[in-house]
Amino acid sequence: MVEKILSSQYIYCGNLIKVRKAAVELPSGKVAPRELVEHNPCVVVIAEDADGKLLMVKQYRLAASQDMLELVAGSMDAGETPEESASRELREEAGYKPHKLKQLGGFYSSPGFLTEYLHVLVASDLEYAPLTAEDTEDIEVFRYTPAEVKAMIAGGQITDSKTLAGLMLYFSRTSV
Repeated sequence: MVEKILSSQYIYCGNLIKVRKAAVELPSGKVAPRELVEHNPCVVVIAEDADGKLLMVKQYRLAASQDMLELVAGSMDAGETPEESASRELREEAGYKPHKLKQLGGFYSSPGFLTEYLHVLVASDLEYAPLTAEDTEDIEVFRYTPAEVKAMIAGGQITDSKTLAGLMLYFSRTSV
């Protein structure tokens, strides 16, 4: 069931995303419009400290008009592996360098229109070694037990989709 691209043009190219309009031919032969938002692959990092607590960050998100409690995450830079990106993002957002990284899997955030794929990694054996990034100055770092995180999910305090999906993978594939 492949859709054949008949035409495609960029209608916006920004620093973070590109927006493209396309016309595709469906397997039935009908022509349909498509609008795509192109975004680099990303990483979602589940950081476990020495006490078994999970590091989470709180930051204001303009699109949601509120502070959000999230896992560390961010876009991969060109040429970076998921592990390199996860290490950099964890250092920038939470101040910790992981000595162990394990891939759990990944997912598309919204494949109906968005190309973004997110790699989920578990980071452990953490060493305090912060990096500074200009867009991370207002991030607060918190530590929660897995039980506290589950309770916050159940209570509707965690509503960020990448965080929810990353935690689902984590809780389904670990013994916590």
